[in-house]
Amino acid sequence: MGCYVNLIPSVPHQYQVSLFDHHRALAGVLTHQYSLESVWERTVFHKSAFSMKADLDVASYIQAHSRPSDKMFIWGFNPAIYFVAQRACASRFIYNMTLYGDRAWPGHRQELMDDLKRTQPLFIVVAKNDAMTWVTGTKDDSATALQSFDELKRFVATEYGSAAQIEDFTVYRRNDVAGSSARIN
Repeated sequence: MGCYVNLIPSVPHQYQVSLFDHHRALAGVLTHQYSLESVWERTVFHKSAFSMKADLDVASYIQAHSRPSDKMFIWGFNPAIYFVAQRACASRFIYNMTLYGDRAWPGHRQELMDDLKRTQPLFIVVAKNDAMTWVTGTKDDSATALQSFDELKRFVATEYGSAAQIEDFTVYRRNDVAGSSARIN
């Protein structure tokens, strides 16, 4: 993670520290080095733009309502949720930073849509309040950026229904899947 931060010198220092601490602490919780409660009490998480508690809550929701073979997609900057939920990403795009804003790469949107139509993830999670101007070149957060990605917006609106709101995440579940999938581990 330190190399990533060093490669992007325009990242404000408060986010360098809190994003690094966020992922290090999350790893500590997952490996039972720290309790979630002890990490949550650390001031950096109360002031950070990233909520480890929300990441864990979304991952728990996904695990409880899906099978390990089910896929998901996060329209946001929270790839740790895939790892914690132990669910595969429905695309090679584990976050949306090359899919919108001033730094979007040509062709990536169509590739994502092809992936989502082919893999049909059970869940699509949309984040809000996650704007990273230094990454995307825009002040838009993921929820706002979704509004300008017509094909993805239409796909979510027609193929998915809102299943849960967890802090700054809206969890959408595919419409053609009846009821709640049994959890099989």
